[in-house]
Amino acid sequence: NADVNNIEMLSSRMLSDLLIQIVTVIITAVILIQINPVIFWFMLLIYPILIAIQIFFNKKIMGQSRKVMGKMDIGNGLIKEFVSNLYEYLALNGRNYYIDKFCRNETSLRNEILKQNMLMAYNRSVPQLISTATFLIVLAISGVMVINGQVQFGELTVIIMYTQRMFNPLSSIMLVIGQFQKAKVSMDRINEIVG
Repeated sequence: NADVNNIEMLSSRMLSDLLIQIVTVIITAVILIQINPVIFWFMLLIYPILIAIQIFFNKKIMGQSRKVMGKMDIGNGLIKEFVSNLYEYLALNGRNYYIDKFCRNETSLRNEILKQNMLMAYNRSVPQLISTATFLIVLAISGVMVINGQVQFGELTVIIMYTQRMFNPLSSIMLVIGQFQKAKVSMDRINEIVG
């Protein structure tokens, strides 16, 4: 069920948002290059850094998702085993079985889920931090251009607006790409069962 829910969430909610965000970034980039090519090229240099960070987090998220799903499978298997052998476990040593195997696995599963949630949070926070720092640098560069008379104050306002418009969708894109990793693990697991 968790695998199907991961895939359903990605396909029904996030793919359309991803497409909208990508189109927004492209249109904004085309407009921004017309307004101020210096700012555009500076921002474009930041994108490879964000992509490298996303690749790093994608690998971590995929590995952590595999661990979480594996622990869930173990827990489900232990429940099935316990139920199928309930009489023997109760008569022999059911309490120790439950405490030794199931509770230990559940504790480990919760720890892995916590690690996965932290990775997903970092996946959102680090690109936002870089985007904010980049925005502040663009603001400083544009401010100096206004002071030197290279850019009008109205242009500064437009540059700021389009800079934000270019980076805000990027955070959403990074989040969806992180969800892709969880969904890929889920698809692999479903294919193992079906195939």
